[in-house]
Formats: sequence, C-alpha cells, structure tokens
Amino acid sequence: MQLLINALYIYIAVFSVYFFVLSLRSLNTNSSKIDKVLAYNIQKRTYYDRRISTFNYEYSWQSSAANSFFFIPLEINYVDMEITDQGYSDLIATLDRRTQY
Repeated sequence: MQLLINALYIYIAVFSVYFFVLSLRSLNTNSSKIDKVLAYNIQKRTYYDRRISTFNYEYSWQSSAANSFFFIPLEINYVDMEITDQGYSDLIATLDRRTQY
C-alpha cells in the first residue's frame, strides 16, 4: 500500500512539472507579475488566542482568459498560540494523540 502511495506522489510531481513547463510555453509577458505579500492575523477565541504571520513571494501569469497560473517558490508562516483557559489546557494535555486529529 505504501508503495502505491509513493508511486502516486511521484506521478503527481512529474505531472505538475510537465504541466508547469507546458504553461511556460504559452507565457504572455504582458500579463505576468511578481507579488510579495505580508499578512498578520489575530484570532481571539474562547479558549485561546492565535497570531498568524505570513509572507509569500509568488509569480503569476495568464496564458488565456480561462487559464491563470501561480508559482510560489517561497511561503513562510509563523503561528503563535496562547491558551487562555486552564481547563482547556488540561483537556489537551490528557488527550490521546490518536484523538487529536
């Protein structure tokens, strides 16, 4: 079973590279652009607070009206969590790893 899963991953990777190379052939330089995105998100929940920082560096282009492509060589995410409820912290500490996902 593991061999089949690994073969599927390899097939997907090869297909993705092939599709990427084909899409470069039809690249229209007038519709291509490079974006740098920096984002920060604060989420306050009942049991915890979460702060998420994200940085993306991406290249996008459009080969036709129906086809858009994105290539993201760099994406960095940083997540900082602070548990605000001691009961919730105790519950997480007692959970079995199999039930957490």
